Amino acid sequence: MATGLEVVGVAATLVSIIGFSAQVFDGCVKGFVLLAAANNLGRDADILRSMLEWEQFRLEQWAEKAGLQDPAKADILLDWKLITDTLQHIKNLVSDTEALKKKYNLTLVERPPKYEDSRTAADEGDDRESIGRFKRLFGQSGRSTSNAAAKVIQSKTCGHKKLWWAAVDKNSFQRLVNDIAHFVQRLHDSLNVSIQGQMQKQLEALLQDGTQQYSHLADLEVLRELAARSKQEPPSYEDSHAEEIAAAIEKKFANELFWAVQKGDIKQVEVLLNRGVDVQVTDNSGWPPLIRAGTLSNGHHFLLCPKFQFYHHCIYFRYGGLSLPLNSSICYIRPLSWLLCLP
Repeated sequence: MATGLEVVGVAATLVSIIGFSAQVFDGCVKGFVLLAAANNLGRDADILRSMLEWEQFRLEQWAEKAGLQDPAKADILLDWKLITDTLQHIKNLVSDTEALKKKYNLTLVERPPKYEDSRTAADEGDDRESIGRFKRLFGQSGRSTSNAAAKVIQSKTCGHKKLWWAAVDKNSFQRLVNDIAHFVQRLHDSLNVSIQGQMQKQLEALLQDGTQQYSHLADLEVLRELAARSKQEPPSYEDSHAEEIAAAIEKKFANELFWAVQKGDIKQVEVLLNRGVDVQVTDNSGWPPLIRAGTLSNGHHFLLCPKFQFYHHCIYFRYGGLSLPLNSSICYIRPLSWLLCLP
């Protein structure tokens, strides 16, 4: 049986470990902020930064539930030795520039002296837009903005030394974020199942609010990526809305596609199809975009879009190149003749 002194010694050791975990956690947060604030991420800056900030949010979420903000109130039943080791892995991933270069081929340096002179207006616009993306999507909701989300939003305004991505590859950056997510999920798994369910509900509430409020293409791309990252198999709680959220985002993408078709905006149609919108998606009347395009006087121009060409060929060969089944709902489309011959 343990003596009083032994119990006190164990307790003191645990408090020391928790205190060290808190220090490592602070290092993790600083690393996240530095990486997310670094410039020169290129055309994918919105999505890449948002992926990183999403994992920072999940880390803050875990720390809040584990009581790490006040080590004296931390959950002593958790495996703090494993937690400290996991936090150290995360800290290394977000703050070790040599490891970033060696393992992920991502080069992060202090901003070159001539960087400001070489920046274009487009570059500055990209940075402003990217830095504000998480705040734009999740900073205005009174219902679902949590302390964890607020901390991510506020961390963007802190005065930190700016870094610059001298070399960055989207796939490598995604691999880095996936590795970070692995360790963040390990922290989530250290909590009991009911708390994990609460955190997942919080994630879904953020995504639901963002999906309901925004329809801009850049916002939808970020929401789609974050929804995919937050989806769990199996869900951590009953009545998960992950599938409904993903479907709502894809429906908004489809609406953008039909709107681009209606406007005759071929370039926007190509952009949407290249970003994964299903060419065979149907509207409320059951019509796909290609058939909708047939109602336009310049509808034949949409066959210049490669993915529409492929779908057109599928229709042509399916019906033997002879005709389309013109039922009563589409028989008045003008002109349909261009749908019935190969370009």
